[in-house]
Amino acid sequence: MQQLLKIWMFNIYNMKRTILFIFATILLTTSCATQEDRAMDVADKFLSSYFSSDYESVSTLCSEELASFLLPAFQDVEADSTVMTIVKELSKNVNYNVLQADTKSEKGKAFVEYEVILPESATPIKKSLQLVKGSDGWLVDSLN
Repeated sequence: MQQLLKIWMFNIYNMKRTILFIFATILLTTSCATQEDRAMDVADKFLSSYFSSDYESVSTLCSEELASFLLPAFQDVEADSTVMTIVKELSKNVNYNVLQADTKSEKGKAFVEYEVILPESATPIKKSLQLVKGSDGWLVDSLN
């Protein structure tokens, strides 16, 4: 009886180790993909707001440094209704695709590649965004 109890306890111990190993593996593999997914999601929201001229949303998705650069330019565009109408008309036919994100090259940074598709061009224009990790998540830090 005592021998059976030892075997049973040994099996439970091994089962716990196996479950813990599987859980740790799943956690590690999903956290890497999640960081890239999160960076791509922020990039997508930023580009969507940018191309739809929603400059208030753009400013909430970028770093303070980039916002301080972009906001005065946006205010100049918004101040002139003719320019704003032209910008909205031109950008409504622009499409983009977020292609991929690299969150592993530099700690605390993400590099997101995307392409811009202009209505009169057959060839997409490849561009990139650099994001930085803030306390609340990813923020766009520069446009390349």
